[in-house]
Amino acid sequence: MYGFENNPWRCWERTTLAGVLNGPENLLVRLAVYDRRTRIYQSEFRWPALVRLGFNDFAGRYAQIVLRFGEARFSFEACNDGNRTYLIVRCLDAERADELELRLEILYLRDDGGQIVARENEVLARRHGRAWRLWSPSPVAHRVGSALTSPMQRT
Repeated sequence: MYGFENNPWRCWERTTLAGVLNGPENLLVRLAVYDRRTRIYQSEFRWPALVRLGFNDFAGRYAQIVLRFGEARFSFEACNDGNRTYLIVRCLDAERADELELRLEILYLRDDGGQIVARENEVLARRHGRAWRLWSPSPVAHRVGSALTSPMQRT
């Protein structure tokens, strides 16, 4: 039997297949892609961008999907380990991703007391005495506003 009390994060939120939603808090962490050459930015990935719908554990322990941005394909994975949720983005077409930049964005879907705070190389979401921290272990990742950004292809 599966329980939901330990992991409120679920895939996929209705506006994007590349995101996880904390339903009780209406807090969304989504992946956006930006092409520095064409200046095209996309933060909502829906069915036309779908390459393959992977495994999605009902209890929220693991989910995986393959999506397309232009000609580049990437894998978006979410997994839960106790109190932590990890997001993994892997480029599947390195030769087509030279100018692409990944952006992890965190936002509340309703304006009901939540606050997004950017500090140094992390972003915090706070609401009703609880907080969630968005950060990246990648040395090339950095914070821009309230998003974390890094190149899709690492050289």
